[in-house]
Amino acid sequence: MNTRNLAAGKLNDRVAFQTATQSLDSSGQPQVTFTTYKTVWAECLPASASERMRNEKPESAYDWKIRIRYATWINQQMRAVFDSRNLEIKAILFDQHKRWMEVLCREVD
Repeated sequence: MNTRNLAAGKLNDRVAFQTATQSLDSSGQPQVTFTTYKTVWAECLPASASERMRNEKPESAYDWKIRIRYATWINQQMRAVFDSRNLEIKAILFDQHKRWMEVLCREVD
């Protein structure tokens, strides 16, 4: 990760990191709701895209790389929300000086 050139001015996207809570709905069925834990400035970059067949229908998968300032509160059980996209956190990388982080995500429905 090349963070030496990551200036604060590149952090121009707002990303909300959310935690999941499981509860039961009125009919007793489990449901998951998400609550925003923290919203931060970030640089969001598309990483890759792929397409596969699922239930005989083509399904697209988009991967994202989110760069943020180093944070100890983030974990892989959270999700990120950027520009109305729900992103599942796949990996969290940080530089050796713990100044910046890259959060690798996959877009989900």
